[in-house]
Amino acid sequence: MLSMKAARAASVCLSFLVVAGCSKTIGPNADDASLRGDVSLTTLFDGGPKVYKSVVDGRSLEPNESYYMSEGVLIIRGDVPPKTTVKVGMGRIEVTGNVNSEAKVKADMPELRHTENYTKPEYNAVFRMDVPVRHKRIVRDGLMFDDPTPGVRVGGYVESNASLSSNAGVFAQCASPDAKFATDWDRPIMVENSDCYSYSMN
Repeated sequence: MLSMKAARAASVCLSFLVVAGCSKTIGPNADDASLRGDVSLTTLFDGGPKVYKSVVDGRSLEPNESYYMSEGVLIIRGDVPPKTTVKVGMGRIEVTGNVNSEAKVKADMPELRHTENYTKPEYNAVFRMDVPVRHKRIVRDGLMFDDPTPGVRVGGYVESNASLSSNAGVFAQCASPDAKFATDWDRPIMVENSDCYSYSMN
């Protein structure tokens, strides 16, 4: 039988499953001081809106865990462990060290969106025929800010099968040929250094 604490944690995990999965909170709202890190105000980019920044020691992250910050700037000082997921819902991530094998780092910068109505025929059991039914959907229009700052930046080496993704572009100092990258809105994927051997040995 689950303890009350475990049951409460499971309930919270399920309630946030759609947004963040079963993730530990990292950043300003974290209960754990080591995951809260050093918190201060900064700008999302030079001249951009003010947001909270958290600087977290990479040694506070555990392999095979998932971490989620809702918005702001997250700086991991050190490495992201293997098979670890770090996400920022709206903002950006900087990793000063390496992103180890099968780790995932994802951050999306703010987007412009609008809601539109559309009609779709659906079967109605009462009338025994298709009838038009109105629905709403969210349409993505593009990035809110015209700024070149990448959503994910890694100062070290991105190992094999690790992944970086952001709608605003990604940057890595160096990366394995088997590293995975994803971006959107024609934003670039940048790998600075093609001589990766020295980084992979760190």
